Amino acid sequence: MQLKRLYLLLIPFTLTWLSMTLFAAAQQATPYASSTFDRNNAGWRVQGDAQGSGARPPIQIPVGGNPTGYIRAVDDVSGDTWFWKSPNDWAGDASSAHGLRLTFDLFQQTDFSDQYDTDDVILIGDDGTTRVQLVYQTRQNPRRFWTSYDVELSADAGWKKLITGDLCYPPDSASSICIPATQDDMAFVLANFETLYIRGEFENGSDEGGLDNVIFGNMPTGTTIDPDTARDFTVDGVDVSWSFEVPSGAVTEPVSGFVAIVDPVIAPPINDEFIDNYAQFTISQTTRTAFQFSQPVTVTAIFDVAAIDPLALDGLRLMRWDGVAWVDLGATRSDGQLMTTTETDGTFAVVAPVTYDLFLPLIQK
Repeated sequence: MQLKRLYLLLIPFTLTWLSMTLFAAAQQATPYASSTFDRNNAGWRVQGDAQGSGARPPIQIPVGGNPTGYIRAVDDVSGDTWFWKSPNDWAGDASSAHGLRLTFDLFQQTDFSDQYDTDDVILIGDDGTTRVQLVYQTRQNPRRFWTSYDVELSADAGWKKLITGDLCYPPDSASSICIPATQDDMAFVLANFETLYIRGEFENGSDEGGLDNVIFGNMPTGTTIDPDTARDFTVDGVDVSWSFEVPSGAVTEPVSGFVAIVDPVIAPPINDEFIDNYAQFTISQTTRTAFQFSQPVTVTAIFDVAAIDPLALDGLRLMRWDGVAWVDLGATRSDGQLMTTTETDGTFAVVAPVTYDLFLPLIQK
């Protein structure tokens, strides 16, 4: 069985022409809509059991966001899941966002004693006759500090289409039917865009949540990493997702980083295969040498065990390209995750040994 390919590229901003091209495009592109909450709540509302079941608007906080203002909501603890709801004036033809990104930052304040999963991002499209709901689930809930998300506005990214019921996740819900979304579904929803919902509640019990920097129809752009602030970058693949936890003190001056899906460019180690998708996490700097972090950055690869050949699971490794060869980082594996740390940027990949079917000759006497 040949495994699908997965790359993770963590490379300096000026290291490759591709990085500069992506950043230049990001600087020139105009998103369909965006909210940074530096002055007010920008018309965002709450749907569900927060802020008096949405009766009160979310609170705009002028400081403490990523990096300045943000909005905050407090759970009513009445049993429902609450979501951030986009402003009414976002409704319209958002076709220009097809194939681009939805990016946003979240945090949650709770005791993290009973986290749960459900639909994380919901897009509604309605042309007056037909109403379509698309659903996306991220692989990780936000932390206590700002956690950055990057979701591709393409059916290929793993969006689901709700057929019956209210929610697609958890997938064993007997009251809902969901199927993989098609590009036609995405095109319809964006052309007749009505509402974006972003989940704000992740805990069974009391919680508060924050939202910042929602960009709808975004090219890969930089998120500032400050010396005294922790940052978590996440990106979702089909069968594997990645997380980069940059701790406070990992940089000595503000730098910019972004994560995006790209094509693989380096061959795997001999007798190994990459697993599924690939991504690029870029740190900006003015030199062509590897970026050196002052504190170790935690790198986590979350994979779908069912998508990997059982014979290859024990051989999974998380590796970094040092410019000459692949280096095994000695990651620990548990519960569908590979975790390690790095003090430099570079090219990262999850690999597994190639597996072969063994056929023994039939010997007849």
